[in-house]
Amino acid sequence: YGLDVYTCGWIDAQILAEGGVTHLLPLAASSEAGVRLFVAKALDNLSLHPQNRGAIVSAGGIGSLVLLLNNALEGGQQQEEEGEESAAIAQHAMASLFHLAMETETAGDVQE
Repeated sequence: YGLDVYTCGWIDAQILAEGGVTHLLPLAASSEAGVRLFVAKALDNLSLHPQNRGAIVSAGGIGSLVLLLNNALEGGQQQEEEGEESAAIAQHAMASLFHLAMETETAGDVQE
């Protein structure tokens, strides 16, 4: 959307401060692929920034991301017309899991 990094950081902080992640995660179980895609994109964007990762994990984000990934893989196989949307959901969910894994790896390094 052409926003600078500071504006994006402020928006992320507002989402986290208002408990947005806890309201977002249940939507991962939606029967609507468009809703699941929105959730996957939002979590991907939030997980890009290290300061957001702990809140995502604490809210149960890993389970929701795995659910999104599983549903995307099943949806992509079952209906050809949902294939592109399912692929996008899977891509965003995997990217989020990767970002969260980086935080876990970094936290492990700090604790040692």
